[in-house]
Amino acid sequence: MFICFVSHFFLSDTGEGTTGTDNQDQLVIEAPLGIRLIELWDKKHSEVYQHWEFLQPHPPTKFALSRTEVEDKASTLLVEDDRGNIFRTPFVYDYSGII
Repeated sequence: MFICFVSHFFLSDTGEGTTGTDNQDQLVIEAPLGIRLIELWDKKHSEVYQHWEFLQPHPPTKFALSRTEVEDKASTLLVEDDRGNIFRTPFVYDYSGII
């Protein structure tokens, strides 16, 4: 499955070069222009609980996250590419566990 935002960002259920077992727990982020920032936002407090910044001249174009960890802890994923395009997506979860 691919979700596209302004033709720059893609989220994929499968990662290249991984085994079938690894694919089940991989959330692969692809940004052809290069990834500058990734943020995971907490479900309960709506605060950033983990982030990655790539400040080098040639940032990575792919980044893999643990699907289990992201779905358990994060309510929102934010990605910014090298040109400042921002992709933000919520995760579907059960609100009854946080109220």
